[in-house]
Amino acid sequence: MWYNQENGLQNENKKQIGIEYIWVATRLLLLCVSMYAVTTAGQSKLSVSVSPVEVKGEKVIVPLSLKNEFDHAIASAKATVFLLDVDGKMVAQSSKWVIGGISGAAAVLEPGATNAYFFVISPSKRVTTNITARLSINRVVLEGGKAADPTRGVQINMLSR
Repeated sequence: MWYNQENGLQNENKKQIGIEYIWVATRLLLLCVSMYAVTTAGQSKLSVSVSPVEVKGEKVIVPLSLKNEFDHAIASAKATVFLLDVDGKMVAQSSKWVIGGISGAAAVLEPGATNAYFFVISPSKRVTTNITARLSINRVVLEGGKAADPTRGVQINMLSR
């Protein structure tokens, strides 16, 4: 086999093109990752803090603090609270509108505003003071009727005693 200078240059050009291709692909990937990080970091949300459960006679009170971090007002939000005993078994549950929906809830939660809501549940059987609450936000509707994704647009913080 004879070394052909022309073939040698072609191989070098192919290597250079391959290196440039990898460099461009890497830069494109880094750009996509950084764009994703920026869009998810500044994502709007409804932030909900769940305080420890209070047992008052036959009723259980679960205090909630709701903060609107969306750019738009929240017209309504529906939540479900599950009461769990020491073994993790559900002893009661209740779903209510915590923003809008009914006259007892705040009509609209403006951007940046915070509101308190007390979830009152009357369990069918007597509960002890050793219960915990788990919260799920089922529906969030922004002003104007646009629905927000409750799996992405809600952050739930469980506060401890």
